[in-house]
Amino acid sequence: MSLRDFLIFSLLVVSTWTVGAQPISESELEAHIRFLADPKLEGRGLGSDGLELARMYIEAEFRELGLQPAFGKSYDQPFELLGSTPDPNPQLEIEGADPLTYGKDFVVFSNHQDLPERVTGELVYAGYLIDAPERGWDDVKGADLKDKILLVEVNEPGNEEGGLFEGTQMTYYGRWTYKYEQAARLGAKGVLLIHNDKRATYGWGVVRNSWTTEGFTIPSEYMGSSFEGWLSEPVVKEVVAEAGVDYAQLLSRAETKDFKPVPLGVNLSLAMKPTFRTVKTSNVGAVLPASGDSPGSSPTIILTAHYDHIGMSTQGEPYSGVVDNTSATAVLLAVARHFSQLESRLPVNLMFVAVSAEEQGLWGSRFLASHLPMPEDKAWANINLEMTNIWGPTKDVYAIGADQSTLDETARVAAEKVGLRYIPELDKENGFFFRSDQFSFARAGIPGLWPTEGPTSADPAVNVKEKRKQFRARHYHQTTDSLAVQSQDWNLEGTAQIGGWVVSLVEELARKKERPEFLPSSGFSRE
Repeated sequence: MSLRDFLIFSLLVVSTWTVGAQPISESELEAHIRFLADPKLEGRGLGSDGLELARMYIEAEFRELGLQPAFGKSYDQPFELLGSTPDPNPQLEIEGADPLTYGKDFVVFSNHQDLPERVTGELVYAGYLIDAPERGWDDVKGADLKDKILLVEVNEPGNEEGGLFEGTQMTYYGRWTYKYEQAARLGAKGVLLIHNDKRATYGWGVVRNSWTTEGFTIPSEYMGSSFEGWLSEPVVKEVVAEAGVDYAQLLSRAETKDFKPVPLGVNLSLAMKPTFRTVKTSNVGAVLPASGDSPGSSPTIILTAHYDHIGMSTQGEPYSGVVDNTSATAVLLAVARHFSQLESRLPVNLMFVAVSAEEQGLWGSRFLASHLPMPEDKAWANINLEMTNIWGPTKDVYAIGADQSTLDETARVAAEKVGLRYIPELDKENGFFFRSDQFSFARAGIPGLWPTEGPTSADPAVNVKEKRKQFRARHYHQTTDSLAVQSQDWNLEGTAQIGGWVVSLVEELARKKERPEFLPSSGFSRE
Protein backbone atom coordinates (compact mmCIF):
# COMPACT_ATOMS: atom_id res chain seq x y z
CA MET A 1 0.00 0.00 0.00
CA SER A 2 1.41 3.43 -0.94
CA LEU A 3 1.62 6.23 1.62
CA ARG A 4 -1.19 8.09 -0.15
CA ASP A 5 -3.42 4.98 -0.19
CA PHE A 6 -2.61 4.47 3.50
CA LEU A 7 -3.75 8.05 4.21
CA ILE A 8 -7.03 7.62 2.29
CA PHE A 9 -7.81 4.31 4.03
CA SER A 10 -7.08 5.78 7.46
CA LEU A 11 -9.33 8.79 6.87
CA LEU A 12 -12.19 6.49 5.88
CA VAL A 13 -11.75 4.56 9.14
CA VAL A 14 -11.62 7.70 11.28
CA SER A 15 -14.73 9.19 9.65
CA THR A 16 -16.92 6.36 11.01
CA TRP A 17 -17.08 7.92 14.49
CA THR A 18 -17.15 11.67 13.74
CA VAL A 19 -20.92 12.03 14.00
CA GLY A 20 -22.50 14.57 16.34
CA ALA A 21 -20.92 16.65 19.09
CA GLN A 22 -19.82 13.68 21.17
CA PRO A 23 -17.58 14.13 24.23
CA ILE A 24 -13.90 13.40 23.65
CA SER A 25 -13.81 9.64 23.13
CA GLU A 26 -11.04 7.11 23.57
CA SER A 27 -11.84 5.56 20.19
CA GLU A 28 -11.25 8.74 18.19
CA LEU A 29 -8.05 9.44 20.11
CA GLU A 30 -6.77 5.94 19.43
CA ALA A 31 -7.55 6.22 15.72
CA HIS A 32 -5.54 9.45 15.42
CA ILE A 33 -2.64 8.07 17.47
CA ARG A 34 -2.47 4.84 15.49
CA PHE A 35 -2.24 6.71 12.21
CA LEU A 36 0.23 9.39 13.25
CA ALA A 37 2.52 6.97 15.12
CA ASP A 38 2.46 4.30 12.43
CA PRO A 39 5.99 3.20 11.43
CA LYS A 40 5.10 4.12 7.83
CA LEU A 41 5.36 7.79 8.90
CA GLU A 42 9.12 7.39 9.48
CA GLY A 43 9.10 9.05 12.90
CA ARG A 44 7.76 12.29 11.36
CA GLY A 45 11.26 13.65 11.03
CA LEU A 46 11.87 17.10 9.61
CA GLY A 47 11.83 17.02 5.81
CA SER A 48 10.58 13.41 5.63
CA ASP A 49 7.73 11.99 3.55
CA GLY A 50 6.25 10.78 6.83
CA LEU A 51 5.98 14.29 8.23
CA GLU A 52 4.33 15.43 5.00
CA LEU A 53 1.85 12.56 5.28
CA ALA A 54 1.05 13.63 8.86
CA ARG A 55 0.50 17.21 7.62
CA MET A 56 -1.86 15.97 4.89
CA TYR A 57 -3.79 13.88 7.43
CA ILE A 58 -4.26 16.80 9.82
CA GLU A 59 -5.32 19.14 7.01
CA ALA A 60 -7.80 16.55 5.75
CA GLU A 61 -9.27 16.30 9.26
CA PHE A 62 -9.69 20.07 9.47
CA ARG A 63 -11.37 20.12 6.06
CA GLU A 64 -13.68 17.24 7.00
CA LEU A 65 -14.78 19.19 10.09
CA GLY A 66 -15.67 22.21 7.96
CA LEU A 67 -13.08 24.44 9.64
CA GLN A 68 -11.78 27.45 7.75
CA PRO A 69 -8.12 27.79 6.70
CA ALA A 70 -6.10 29.63 9.35
CA PHE A 71 -3.69 31.36 6.98
CA GLY A 72 -5.66 33.30 4.41
CA LYS A 73 -6.86 30.77 1.87
CA SER A 74 -4.45 28.08 3.06
CA TYR A 75 -4.34 25.61 5.91
CA ASP A 76 -0.55 25.68 5.66
CA GLN A 77 1.94 28.19 7.04
CA PRO A 78 5.21 27.26 5.32
CA PHE A 79 8.64 28.30 6.57
CA GLU A 80 12.26 27.41 5.97
CA LEU A 81 14.84 26.26 8.47
CA LEU A 82 18.58 26.55 8.16
CA GLY A 83 20.27 23.37 9.31
CA SER A 84 23.85 23.55 10.59
CA THR A 85 25.97 20.46 11.21
CA PRO A 86 29.02 21.18 13.40
CA ASP A 87 32.55 20.70 12.14
CA PRO A 88 33.67 17.30 13.52
CA ASN A 89 37.15 18.68 14.20
CA PRO A 90 37.02 22.34 15.30
CA GLN A 91 40.17 23.92 16.72
CA LEU A 92 39.68 26.02 19.86
CA GLU A 93 42.71 27.61 21.51
CA ILE A 94 42.89 29.74 24.64
CA GLU A 95 46.09 31.55 25.51
CA GLY A 96 47.85 29.80 28.38
CA ALA A 97 45.58 26.74 28.38
CA ASP A 98 46.51 23.20 27.43
CA PRO A 99 45.23 21.93 24.06
CA LEU A 100 41.48 21.31 24.20
CA THR A 101 39.61 18.27 22.89
CA TYR A 102 36.32 18.67 21.03
CA GLY A 103 33.51 16.75 22.70
CA LYS A 104 35.50 16.23 25.89
CA ASP A 105 36.42 19.81 26.86
CA PHE A 106 34.16 21.90 24.64
CA VAL A 107 31.41 21.92 22.03
CA VAL A 108 30.75 24.75 19.56
CA PHE A 109 27.99 25.57 17.10
CA SER A 110 27.29 28.31 14.54
CA ASN A 111 24.33 29.42 12.44
CA HIS A 112 26.50 31.71 10.30
CA GLN A 113 27.24 30.60 6.75
CA ASP A 114 29.67 33.52 6.40
CA LEU A 115 31.68 32.50 9.47
CA PRO A 116 35.35 33.57 9.07
CA GLU A 117 37.98 30.83 8.90
CA ARG A 118 39.10 31.88 12.37
CA VAL A 119 37.24 33.83 15.06
CA THR A 120 39.39 35.55 17.67
CA GLY A 121 38.46 37.75 20.60
CA GLU A 122 39.16 38.74 24.17
CA LEU A 123 37.73 36.40 26.80
CA VAL A 124 35.45 38.03 29.40
CA TYR A 125 33.83 36.34 32.39
CA ALA A 126 30.23 37.66 32.37
CA GLY A 127 28.73 35.87 35.38
CA TYR A 128 25.12 34.82 34.74
CA LEU A 129 24.65 37.52 32.05
CA ILE A 130 21.21 38.39 33.41
CA ASP A 131 19.39 41.68 32.90
CA ALA A 132 16.21 41.51 34.99
CA PRO A 133 15.08 45.06 35.85
CA GLU A 134 11.92 43.81 37.57
CA ARG A 135 14.20 41.99 40.03
CA GLY A 136 16.79 44.74 40.33
CA TRP A 137 19.46 42.57 38.69
CA ASP A 138 21.96 43.66 36.02
CA ASP A 139 25.13 41.67 35.36
CA VAL A 140 26.36 43.96 32.58
CA LYS A 141 26.11 47.44 34.15
CA GLY A 142 26.89 49.22 30.92
CA ALA A 143 30.05 47.25 30.07
CA ASP A 144 30.89 47.17 26.36
CA LEU A 145 30.84 43.50 25.42
CA LYS A 146 30.70 44.00 21.66
CA ASP A 147 33.08 41.63 19.85
CA LYS A 148 34.07 39.95 23.13
CA ILE A 149 33.91 36.22 23.76
CA LEU A 150 31.92 35.59 26.90
CA LEU A 151 32.21 32.92 29.58
CA VAL A 152 28.76 32.63 31.14
CA GLU A 153 27.31 30.63 34.02
CA VAL A 154 24.21 28.59 33.26
CA ASN A 155 21.17 28.75 35.58
CA GLU A 156 20.76 31.78 37.85
CA PRO A 157 22.16 33.13 41.13
CA GLY A 158 20.77 31.66 44.33
CA ASN A 159 19.24 28.61 42.63
CA GLU A 160 18.34 26.97 45.92
CA GLU A 161 15.44 26.95 48.34
CA GLY A 162 14.66 30.56 49.29
CA GLY A 163 17.08 31.82 46.62
CA LEU A 164 17.22 35.19 44.90
CA PHE A 165 15.00 34.55 41.87
CA GLU A 166 12.45 31.75 42.40
CA GLY A 167 14.63 29.46 44.46
CA THR A 168 14.94 26.04 42.84
CA GLN A 169 12.16 26.91 40.36
CA MET A 170 14.16 28.07 37.36
CA THR A 171 13.04 31.21 35.53
CA TYR A 172 13.86 31.88 31.89
CA TYR A 173 16.89 33.88 32.99
CA GLY A 174 18.50 30.58 33.93
CA ARG A 175 17.95 28.81 30.63
CA TRP A 176 20.85 28.38 28.22
CA THR A 177 18.71 29.86 25.43
CA TYR A 178 18.42 33.14 27.33
CA LYS A 179 22.21 33.33 27.74
CA TYR A 180 22.80 32.88 24.02
CA GLU A 181 20.12 35.43 23.12
CA GLN A 182 21.45 37.97 25.60
CA ALA A 183 25.01 37.57 24.29
CA ALA A 184 23.76 38.21 20.75
CA ARG A 185 21.83 41.31 21.88
CA LEU A 186 25.01 42.66 23.43
CA GLY A 187 26.98 42.11 20.23
CA ALA A 188 29.29 39.44 21.62
CA LYS A 189 31.39 37.65 19.04
CA GLY A 190 30.99 34.33 20.82
CA VAL A 191 29.63 32.82 24.00
CA LEU A 192 30.61 29.68 25.94
CA LEU A 193 28.46 28.44 28.79
CA ILE A 194 30.31 26.94 31.73
CA HIS A 195 29.13 23.41 32.37
CA ASN A 196 28.62 22.24 35.94
CA ASP A 197 26.38 19.20 36.55
CA LYS A 198 24.39 20.84 39.34
CA ARG A 199 23.84 24.24 37.74
CA ALA A 200 23.04 22.75 34.33
CA THR A 201 20.85 20.04 35.94
CA TYR A 202 22.35 17.47 33.52
CA GLY A 203 25.74 15.92 32.86
CA TRP A 204 28.32 16.71 30.22
CA GLY A 205 27.12 13.75 28.16
CA VAL A 206 23.83 15.53 27.46
CA VAL A 207 25.74 18.61 26.28
CA ARG A 208 28.06 16.55 24.08
CA ASN A 209 25.24 14.58 22.46
CA SER A 210 23.00 17.60 21.92
CA TRP A 211 25.53 20.09 20.53
CA THR A 212 27.51 17.84 18.23
CA THR A 213 24.60 17.03 15.89
CA GLU A 214 22.69 19.12 13.36
CA GLY A 215 20.81 22.08 14.78
CA PHE A 216 18.31 24.43 13.19
CA THR A 217 17.26 28.05 13.15
CA ILE A 218 14.98 30.34 11.18
CA PRO A 219 17.42 33.06 10.05
CA SER A 220 14.76 35.78 10.18
CA GLU A 221 13.98 34.82 13.79
CA TYR A 222 17.41 34.17 15.34
CA MET A 223 21.04 33.90 14.26
CA GLY A 224 22.98 34.33 17.50
CA SER A 225 26.62 35.28 17.98
CA SER A 226 29.26 34.08 15.52
CA PHE A 227 29.50 30.95 17.62
CA GLU A 228 27.84 29.47 20.69
CA GLY A 229 28.90 26.55 22.82
CA TRP A 230 29.86 25.06 26.16
CA LEU A 231 33.15 24.74 28.03
CA SER A 232 33.70 22.22 30.82
CA GLU A 233 34.21 23.69 34.28
CA PRO A 234 37.68 22.11 34.81
CA VAL A 235 38.91 23.91 31.68
CA VAL A 236 37.42 27.20 32.90
CA LYS A 237 39.20 26.83 36.24
CA GLU A 238 42.48 26.29 34.41
CA VAL A 239 41.94 29.27 32.09
CA VAL A 240 41.10 31.77 34.83
CA ALA A 241 43.94 30.47 37.01
CA GLU A 242 46.40 31.16 34.16
CA ALA A 243 44.93 34.68 34.06
CA GLY A 244 45.76 35.07 37.75
CA VAL A 245 42.14 34.86 38.93
CA ASP A 246 40.55 32.38 41.32
CA TYR A 247 37.43 30.86 39.76
CA ALA A 248 35.72 30.28 43.09
CA GLN A 249 36.03 34.00 43.85
CA LEU A 250 34.62 34.89 40.42
CA LEU A 251 31.64 32.62 40.96
CA SER A 252 31.07 34.02 44.43
CA ARG A 253 31.02 37.56 43.01
CA ALA A 254 28.60 36.46 40.28
CA GLU A 255 26.12 35.51 43.01
CA THR A 256 25.82 39.17 44.09
CA LYS A 257 24.08 42.19 42.60
CA ASP A 258 27.40 44.06 42.62
CA PHE A 259 28.93 41.82 39.96
CA LYS A 260 30.44 43.39 36.83
CA PRO A 261 32.01 41.60 33.82
CA VAL A 262 35.65 40.65 34.34
CA PRO A 263 38.09 40.77 31.35
CA LEU A 264 40.50 37.85 31.71
CA GLY A 265 43.32 39.35 29.67
CA VAL A 266 43.58 36.34 27.34
CA ASN A 267 42.35 35.72 23.80
CA LEU A 268 40.36 32.81 22.46
CA SER A 269 40.71 31.60 18.88
CA LEU A 270 38.30 29.25 17.09
CA ALA A 271 38.53 27.69 13.64
CA MET A 272 35.64 25.56 12.34
CA LYS A 273 33.72 24.82 9.16
CA PRO A 274 30.11 23.80 9.75
CA THR A 275 28.01 22.49 6.85
CA PHE A 276 24.57 23.87 6.03
CA ARG A 277 21.32 22.90 4.33
CA THR A 278 17.83 24.38 3.97
CA VAL A 279 14.74 22.41 5.03
CA LYS A 280 11.14 23.35 4.24
CA THR A 281 8.24 22.51 6.53
CA SER A 282 4.80 23.87 7.49
CA ASN A 283 2.52 24.54 10.39
CA VAL A 284 -1.02 23.39 9.57
CA GLY A 285 -3.96 25.23 11.08
CA ALA A 286 -7.68 25.90 10.92
CA VAL A 287 -10.15 28.32 12.46
CA LEU A 288 -13.63 27.92 13.90
CA PRO A 289 -15.01 31.47 13.65
CA ALA A 290 -16.71 33.17 16.58
CA SER A 291 -20.45 33.63 16.68
CA GLY A 292 -21.91 36.84 15.30
CA ASP A 293 -21.49 38.77 12.08
CA SER A 294 -17.93 40.06 12.72
CA PRO A 295 -15.71 37.22 13.95
CA GLY A 296 -12.66 39.20 12.81
CA SER A 297 -13.24 41.63 15.67
CA SER A 298 -13.50 38.84 18.25
CA PRO A 299 -10.60 37.51 20.33
CA THR A 300 -8.87 34.26 19.39
CA ILE A 301 -7.82 31.33 21.55
CA ILE A 302 -4.92 29.45 19.95
CA LEU A 303 -4.69 25.71 20.60
CA THR A 304 -1.47 23.98 19.55
CA ALA A 305 0.30 20.64 19.51
CA HIS A 306 3.45 19.77 17.60
CA TYR A 307 3.12 16.98 15.05
CA ASP A 308 6.81 16.49 14.24
CA HIS A 309 9.20 14.11 15.98
CA ILE A 310 12.82 13.05 15.42
CA GLY A 311 12.69 10.71 12.44
CA MET A 312 14.66 7.48 12.05
CA SER A 313 17.42 5.98 14.17
CA THR A 314 20.81 5.12 12.68
CA GLN A 315 19.64 1.49 12.81
CA GLY A 316 16.66 2.33 10.60
CA GLU A 317 14.01 2.23 13.34
CA PRO A 318 11.39 4.99 13.55
CA TYR A 319 11.11 7.28 16.55
CA SER A 320 7.34 7.02 16.36
CA GLY A 321 6.59 9.35 19.28
CA VAL A 322 3.32 7.90 20.56
CA VAL A 323 3.39 10.03 23.70
CA ASP A 324 5.61 12.71 22.13
CA ASN A 325 3.50 13.93 20.50
CA THR A 326 0.75 11.97 18.75
CA SER A 327 -1.15 11.77 22.05
CA ALA A 328 -1.41 15.55 22.13
CA THR A 329 -2.09 15.98 18.42
CA ALA A 330 -4.95 13.51 18.83
CA VAL A 331 -6.42 15.67 21.61
CA LEU A 332 -6.07 18.77 19.43
CA LEU A 333 -8.03 17.10 16.63
CA ALA A 334 -10.65 15.72 19.02
CA VAL A 335 -11.23 19.11 20.66
CA ALA A 336 -11.50 20.68 17.19
CA ARG A 337 -14.09 18.04 16.27
CA HIS A 338 -16.07 18.68 19.46
CA PHE A 339 -16.41 22.43 18.99
CA SER A 340 -16.98 22.24 15.23
CA GLN A 341 -20.05 20.05 15.74
CA LEU A 342 -21.77 22.08 18.45
CA GLU A 343 -24.98 23.80 17.40
CA SER A 344 -23.93 27.14 18.90
CA ARG A 345 -20.54 28.75 18.42
CA LEU A 346 -18.56 30.47 21.15
CA PRO A 347 -18.08 34.28 21.17
CA VAL A 348 -14.35 33.74 20.44
CA ASN A 349 -12.45 32.40 17.44
CA LEU A 350 -10.77 29.05 18.00
CA MET A 351 -7.58 28.49 16.04
CA PHE A 352 -6.22 24.93 16.00
CA VAL A 353 -2.60 24.64 14.83
CA ALA A 354 -0.40 21.57 14.56
CA VAL A 355 3.06 23.11 14.61
CA SER A 356 6.24 21.70 13.12
CA ALA A 357 9.92 21.76 14.11
CA GLU A 358 9.26 21.70 17.86
CA GLU A 359 11.91 19.07 18.38
CA GLN A 360 14.49 21.33 16.72
CA GLY A 361 13.88 24.25 19.09
CA LEU A 362 10.17 25.26 19.07
CA TRP A 363 10.67 26.85 15.65
CA GLY A 364 7.18 26.24 14.26
CA SER A 365 5.44 27.90 17.19
CA ARG A 366 8.02 30.66 17.24
CA PHE A 367 7.33 31.39 13.57
CA LEU A 368 3.57 31.28 14.20
CA ALA A 369 3.79 33.61 17.21
CA SER A 370 5.72 36.19 15.18
CA HIS A 371 3.51 35.77 12.06
CA LEU A 372 0.03 35.64 13.55
CA PRO A 373 -2.87 35.68 11.09
CA MET A 374 -4.78 38.08 13.36
CA PRO A 375 -3.95 41.36 15.15
CA GLU A 376 -1.73 40.73 18.17
CA ASP A 377 -4.24 42.24 20.59
CA LYS A 378 -6.81 39.68 19.45
CA ALA A 379 -4.57 36.72 20.36
CA TRP A 380 -5.79 36.12 23.90
CA ALA A 381 -4.18 32.90 25.03
CA ASN A 382 -2.43 29.70 23.98
CA ILE A 383 -3.40 26.24 25.18
CA ASN A 384 -0.52 23.98 24.23
CA LEU A 385 -0.84 20.20 24.27
CA GLU A 386 2.33 18.19 24.85
CA MET A 387 3.01 14.55 25.80
CA THR A 388 -0.54 13.99 26.99
CA ASN A 389 -1.28 11.33 29.61
CA ILE A 390 -1.92 7.86 28.11
CA TRP A 391 -1.72 5.93 31.40
CA GLY A 392 -5.17 6.42 32.90
CA PRO A 393 -7.37 9.04 34.59
CA THR A 394 -6.30 10.98 37.65
CA LYS A 395 -8.17 12.83 40.36
CA ASP A 396 -6.11 15.99 39.93
CA VAL A 397 -4.51 18.10 37.22
CA TYR A 398 -2.24 21.11 36.87
CA ALA A 399 -1.25 23.49 34.11
CA ILE A 400 2.43 24.17 33.43
CA GLY A 401 3.05 27.90 33.22
CA ALA A 402 -0.46 28.96 34.23
CA ASP A 403 0.72 30.63 37.43
CA GLN A 404 2.73 33.12 35.38
CA SER A 405 -0.52 34.78 34.31
CA THR A 406 -4.19 35.23 35.15
CA LEU A 407 -4.84 31.94 33.33
CA ASP A 408 -4.20 30.09 36.59
CA GLU A 409 -7.62 30.88 38.08
CA THR A 410 -9.36 30.10 34.79
CA ALA A 411 -7.64 26.72 34.65
CA ARG A 412 -8.70 25.98 38.23
CA VAL A 413 -12.36 26.80 37.58
CA ALA A 414 -12.36 24.78 34.37
CA ALA A 415 -10.89 21.76 36.15
CA GLU A 416 -13.37 21.86 38.97
CA LYS A 417 -16.28 22.04 36.52
CA VAL A 418 -15.26 18.65 35.14
CA GLY A 419 -14.74 17.15 38.59
CA LEU A 420 -10.97 17.49 38.84
CA ARG A 421 -8.90 18.89 41.68
CA TYR A 422 -6.55 21.64 40.49
CA ILE A 423 -3.13 21.64 42.16
CA PRO A 424 -0.03 23.88 41.90
CA GLU A 425 2.49 23.07 39.18
CA LEU A 426 4.88 20.26 40.08
CA ASP A 427 8.58 19.82 39.21
CA LYS A 428 9.11 23.48 38.35
CA GLU A 429 12.86 23.07 38.79
CA ASN A 430 12.82 21.20 35.45
CA GLY A 431 11.76 24.34 33.59
CA PHE A 432 9.10 22.58 31.50
CA PHE A 433 7.37 25.90 30.78
CA PHE A 434 10.35 26.89 28.63
CA ARG A 435 10.60 23.55 26.86
CA SER A 436 7.44 23.38 24.76
CA ASP A 437 5.48 25.57 22.40
CA GLN A 438 3.57 27.66 24.96
CA PHE A 439 6.88 29.40 25.60
CA SER A 440 6.98 30.79 22.05
CA PHE A 441 3.71 32.58 22.73
CA ALA A 442 4.92 33.83 26.10
CA ARG A 443 7.89 35.44 24.34
CA ALA A 444 5.39 37.24 22.12
CA GLY A 445 3.41 38.47 25.14
CA ILE A 446 0.60 35.91 24.82
CA PRO A 447 -0.13 33.95 28.02
CA GLY A 448 -0.06 30.20 27.58
CA LEU A 449 -0.22 26.96 29.51
CA TRP A 450 0.39 23.23 29.11
CA PRO A 451 -2.39 21.10 30.69
CA THR A 452 -1.16 17.89 32.30
CA GLU A 453 -2.32 15.21 34.70
CA GLY A 454 -1.73 15.29 38.43
CA PRO A 455 -0.09 12.57 40.56
CA THR A 456 -3.19 11.02 42.11
CA SER A 457 -4.51 8.10 40.07
CA ALA A 458 -8.26 7.55 39.92
CA ASP A 459 -7.58 3.81 40.08
CA PRO A 460 -5.48 2.97 43.16
CA ALA A 461 -4.14 -0.08 41.32
CA VAL A 462 -2.51 2.11 38.65
CA ASN A 463 0.27 4.57 39.50
CA VAL A 464 0.06 7.15 36.71
CA LYS A 465 2.78 9.27 38.30
CA GLU A 466 5.20 6.35 38.30
CA LYS A 467 4.26 5.42 34.73
CA ARG A 468 5.16 8.93 33.50
CA LYS A 469 8.40 8.81 35.48
CA GLN A 470 9.29 5.47 33.89
CA PHE A 471 8.36 6.79 30.46
CA ARG A 472 10.78 9.70 30.83
CA ALA A 473 13.53 7.40 32.07
CA ARG A 474 13.11 4.61 29.51
CA HIS A 475 11.17 5.77 26.46
CA TYR A 476 11.43 9.56 26.03
CA HIS A 477 13.09 10.25 22.65
CA GLN A 478 13.68 6.53 22.22
CA THR A 479 12.39 4.17 19.52
CA THR A 480 10.36 2.46 22.27
CA ASP A 481 7.93 5.40 22.34
CA SER A 482 6.11 3.24 19.81
CA LEU A 483 2.72 1.65 19.28
CA ALA A 484 4.18 -1.80 19.89
CA VAL A 485 5.40 -0.81 23.36
CA GLN A 486 3.10 1.98 24.56
CA SER A 487 -0.21 0.37 23.55
CA GLN A 488 0.49 -2.71 25.69
CA ASP A 489 -0.88 -1.10 28.83
CA TRP A 490 -2.16 2.31 27.82
CA ASN A 491 -5.46 3.65 29.12
CA LEU A 492 -6.63 6.46 26.87
CA GLU A 493 -9.30 7.43 29.37
CA GLY A 494 -6.53 9.62 30.79
CA THR A 495 -6.00 11.24 27.38
CA ALA A 496 -9.73 11.86 27.00
CA GLN A 497 -9.82 13.33 30.51
CA ILE A 498 -7.26 15.99 29.52
CA GLY A 499 -9.31 16.65 26.39
CA GLY A 500 -12.40 17.20 28.50
CA TRP A 501 -10.55 19.64 30.72
CA VAL A 502 -9.31 21.52 27.64
CA VAL A 503 -12.90 21.82 26.39
CA SER A 504 -13.92 23.25 29.76
CA LEU A 505 -10.93 25.60 29.74
CA VAL A 506 -11.84 26.94 26.29
CA GLU A 507 -15.40 27.53 27.45
CA GLU A 508 -14.21 29.40 30.55
CA LEU A 509 -11.88 31.59 28.50
CA ALA A 510 -14.73 32.36 26.10
CA ARG A 511 -16.74 33.80 29.01
CA LYS A 512 -14.02 36.30 29.91
CA LYS A 513 -14.57 39.96 29.11
CA GLU A 514 -10.87 40.85 29.35
CA ARG A 515 -7.90 39.09 27.85
CA PRO A 516 -5.58 37.19 30.18
CA GLU A 517 -2.44 38.99 31.29
CA PHE A 518 0.97 37.95 32.58
CA LEU A 519 1.84 38.75 36.16
CA PRO A 520 4.53 41.44 36.56
CA SER A 521 6.88 38.90 38.17
CA SER A 522 6.77 36.67 35.08
CA GLY A 523 9.02 38.87 32.94
CA PHE A 524 6.61 38.46 30.00
CA SER A 525 4.16 41.30 30.66
CA ARG A 526 2.77 42.90 27.51
CA GLU A 527 3.91 46.51 27.11
